[in-house]
Amino acid sequence: MAVVLVLAGCEASERRIATETAAPHGTPTHTPSGDLLRIEDDPVRTVYVPSSDGPARYALTDSWLYRRESNDWVPTNTAADERAILVDPARPERLLRGNHPACSDEIEADPITFSKSTDGGNTWRAIPGGDNIRPMAIDPALGDVIYGSDCGLAISTDAGESWRAYYRSRDHTVVDAVVVDERLLVLEVSITGRGRLREINVTVPEDPELDKVLIETGAVFDLDARPDRIVVGGMEGIALSVDNGETWTRSRAGLEDVTVESLDSLPPEESEEPQPTLGVLAVRFHPLNTQRILAGTVRGLYISQDAGLTWDAYSRVPLDARVLDIQFAAGGNDIYVTTPEGVLIVPNP
Repeated sequence: MAVVLVLAGCEASERRIATETAAPHGTPTHTPSGDLLRIEDDPVRTVYVPSSDGPARYALTDSWLYRRESNDWVPTNTAADERAILVDPARPERLLRGNHPACSDEIEADPITFSKSTDGGNTWRAIPGGDNIRPMAIDPALGDVIYGSDCGLAISTDAGESWRAYYRSRDHTVVDAVVVDERLLVLEVSITGRGRLREINVTVPEDPELDKVLIETGAVFDLDARPDRIVVGGMEGIALSVDNGETWTRSRAGLEDVTVESLDSLPPEESEEPQPTLGVLAVRFHPLNTQRILAGTVRGLYISQDAGLTWDAYSRVPLDARVLDIQFAAGGNDIYVTTPEGVLIVPNP
């Protein structure tokens, strides 16, 4: 996989400062019908909200990474490429960027450089030994501890300067991770599309303890967690635990049109589709109220007001939108919704 190099600063300086097309501070937005956020007429593909208390701090178009300064979007020196960017919530000027080739590839691919910026994306430094790692999560209590995926789990305890492969499964790929207190929850997907959620004790990040598998389920795509509460979304709907993963309840009430009762009931050709035609692709607890959960699906955004028991479509997001990510901003008043076409900003109902 080719890596696009960061462009020179002189090229960035020629781009105009642009303002966001929707208000991100709990005020009425300009996107009730699903208009896309744009910077200089280019649709925003991804936004980065380091903390749900504030607005988006970075925005990525097809060509450029922008940084918010006051109410303006200012271009950085960073060209868009296929690497994932992770923003440090405690130090938003610190960015990490990397990725790994497809884990199923049998042909050896070119290494993908892992880089670090400490000035908000103006300059980057390649990290030796960090190739082919996608950054996933930063420990909120230990800000220099970072977890990444090299198809397995990789750990850095020095703010991304060096990395150690922790474990790799022959049958599963690590696709997501969330830190809750002294536990790391790792979402893994098998080569057959099945998923499992693993718990790792990271009280001592230098010597983590592989604990147990909390749940094994059908095709899974995303998770979120708070103290005591974990939610997982996938083809079979929602799985929710309110006791740290000891017991689980499942819910599809209201999600029947966008999920399946059992993965086993799908025709083989449909379950192997590269872009799933059914399922919950993103799940998020409201930052201030864990009884409220949002689910981004293959067709629209759904909201539960009763801790995941029942779900209703949110009409401010187009019902045919494929929702890939959900981020809260402005204290939870605004929601950034990522779709293949770009990012929408809608008010929290």
